Amino acid sequence: LVLPKQERDVYALKFRQMDPFATGKVSGGTARPSFEAFGLSYTDLAKIWDIADKDKDGSLTEDEFITAMALLSAKKAGRIQEVASNYNIVVN
Repeated sequence: LVLPKQERDVYALKFRQMDPFATGKVSGGTARPSFEAFGLSYTDLAKIWDIADKDKDGSLTEDEFITAMALLSAKKAGRIQEVASNYNIVVN
């Protein structure tokens, strides 16, 4: 998936807004409203979270959050049919 730099910057800003104490992580509870706003099934949301949470610690770093947001956006727009972990995200 190609992620335009401008879109990446929007996601990075959103992450920083959700991490006001600069911990470098956002919890599932904090990220949930942003994820649910895409209107995807809970199955897809869970798969995307699982793919993005590379270290499986239950929270997302900025890079993990950007990965999740890119996958959410691509799924909603129909650019990907099936949510899978084999997508490479390239910032352009």
